[in-house]
Amino acid sequence: MTISFVERTRDYVVPSSNEHVLHDGPLRAGQTVAFDFALPADARPSVKPEHAELYWKIDLKSDAPGLDAHLTRRLVVVV
Repeated sequence: MTISFVERTRDYVVPSSNEHVLHDGPLRAGQTVAFDFALPADARPSVKPEHAELYWKIDLKSDAPGLDAHLTRRLVVVV
């Protein structure tokens, strides 16, 4: 489970240099993971001007027998 900041244009995505692991390790079927996180004090807000996009996202990945699950959700940050 990671959180990261994304800078994207139509032609390019800036590799994230601000990625934090929120959980790492095995989970049992049906187990939930409570978490909270604090964005940096100077965190940029989510914006979408005409030719670019800046946003935060959370990625959840599982490594299990068979097909691995991967879920990505954007987080709206308002300053």
